[in-house]
Amino acid sequence: MQILKYAAITALSMTLAVACVGGPASDEDKTGREKPSLFTSHSRNITATVEAIDHDTRSVTLLGPEGKSITFTAAEEVPDLVSIKAGDLVHTEYQYSLSIEVFDNQDLVPSEHKSAAMGRTGEGEMPALGTVADHTVTATIEAINIEAGTLKLKWPDETVDEFSAEDADNLRRVAVGDIVVITQTANLAVSVEKAAVE
Repeated sequence: MQILKYAAITALSMTLAVACVGGPASDEDKTGREKPSLFTSHSRNITATVEAIDHDTRSVTLLGPEGKSITFTAAEEVPDLVSIKAGDLVHTEYQYSLSIEVFDNQDLVPSEHKSAAMGRTGEGEMPALGTVADHTVTATIEAINIEAGTLKLKWPDETVDEFSAEDADNLRRVAVGDIVVITQTANLAVSVEKAAVE
């Protein structure tokens, strides 16, 4: 939970800095006490070429699009490794998202939930696999100091962290006891394409 927790602290600081996605709140929004929220995501697609492969040791060397090579040992989850040859193309697509939302607490206590799933091709097919992982952590707002521009969160492991908001006025959008829900999702898809026959 530590990695998600500290990433969330940074992101929540950003959230309280702008009140909600789209920019600072208007006076009308502040009157309605709309809770802060944040959603951010990014994705990346990379195609690399198999430079070398040792099927016995499962060692694979890939040449990236910028001319840099990387060598690693393929996990046992990689199906049909024997069908991969030098010159084949490896396509990788990665997607990541992080959302943070603040809600009135309905007698909830801080909690943490993880889920993951993986799928892969069967024998006789070119190797491909996909994974998805979700990690949700909830924290309770323990204290708010408008004058100092700070806020404290209590996590599921009972630890409490304090951090500052760039715009202290946005702290008026939250209240002690509110629940903060932080969710990060990561998707990874990898597939191998046979080298073109010349």
